[in-house]
Amino acid sequence: MKWFLIIFLTVLPVTFAGTLIPSVKTEKQLPELSSNIDEVFTTEETEIATAFFDKMVIETKYNGVMLVAKYGKIVFKKAHGVKDFVTKDSMDVNTAFQLASVSKQFTSTAILVLYERGLIQLTDTIQQHIPEFPYEGITIKMLLTHRSGLPNYGYFPDEYLAPYTFMTNDDLIKTLIKHKPDIYFKPGRMYDYSNTGYAILASIVERITKKPFAEFIQSEFFTPLSMTESFVYNPTYDYSSKNIAIGHERGTAPAQPIIADGILGDKGIYSNMHDLFIWDQALYSNKIVSAESLELAFTPSISYRYTATKNYGFGWRLLQLNNNERVVYHTGWWRGFNSLFVRVLPNQTTLIFLTNRRTRAFFHAWVDFLNELHGIEYHDQMFSDTETDLEYDNLDSLQQ
Repeated sequence: MKWFLIIFLTVLPVTFAGTLIPSVKTEKQLPELSSNIDEVFTTEETEIATAFFDKMVIETKYNGVMLVAKYGKIVFKKAHGVKDFVTKDSMDVNTAFQLASVSKQFTSTAILVLYERGLIQLTDTIQQHIPEFPYEGITIKMLLTHRSGLPNYGYFPDEYLAPYTFMTNDDLIKTLIKHKPDIYFKPGRMYDYSNTGYAILASIVERITKKPFAEFIQSEFFTPLSMTESFVYNPTYDYSSKNIAIGHERGTAPAQPIIADGILGDKGIYSNMHDLFIWDQALYSNKIVSAESLELAFTPSISYRYTATKNYGFGWRLLQLNNNERVVYHTGWWRGFNSLFVRVLPNQTTLIFLTNRRTRAFFHAWVDFLNELHGIEYHDQMFSDTETDLEYDNLDSLQQ
């Protein structure tokens, strides 16, 4: 019997440190954000970013894009390489990539939108919205902070997967009901990074709104913000006419479709660096959710010895730097795509890395880049291997 792993993170004991804010009952019309984003390419930051990018290309054969912004102005953006090693088509700054786990912030923000509209409480259990769900005592908050204990669908054996060409979120729920694999621990007891949990959050969005998750994300975020190159992936669609990159696992081998490609919420969003910067600026302007809700998302959920340095909120990894600056970020890794989205909140520094060639080089290199960009020595020990979403080699069970 074949088993597979998709993404995991080293487990840590947790307690939730945040408090809830009153729900806002009224819906709001999301204003459009101007696409006329300022770009400044004559700064010292630009020179630092250019040197860093060129070095990364030479030393790691980086194949992807990078964007750096500060205080709402883009100081560097560049693309290098090809979007498909078979066709040799060159990528450009508008090429879209699978965001992998960077998609989780869109799922958590969708939950916060429903929370502000009074349609959900973070203390609600899954059964309040999916009555047939087979595991009790798991709250929305536990799903958001990876404290549910739900079995990771990355461990499902072949017999669970046999009926499917592509597994959807509904298929995932049906599989959990039919087989009911053991829960890992009592809900809320500890932290365990869970893709299953974020897939269930996407299903809850669908149950509450009576809309497909992809439609909700499009209508609430992408369309109002003019994120024209962003979409939620559907493995049955033909995207050949779009400017998108193809993932590559090792060297130049294209990644093959797998059964879990159809599961959304934990991954599945495609975007380019320009659209992600629009999203970044919209978060600063509170055009999507309120500052109070964002503070909930950026509140550490792990009360342990790492609380002051590294932690997890609602779809965001959290860092407290040695100069007391707060950083919210997320890594992503799925079928040959790597992504990194970093936001240094006090000075509104934004780093975006998107690549379609399997690599972990920039997962640590970005710390050195921040050191040089800000002239500050950040704690090296804050950025260990456990801070990335790791994808494992044995994905044979998921192959079409």
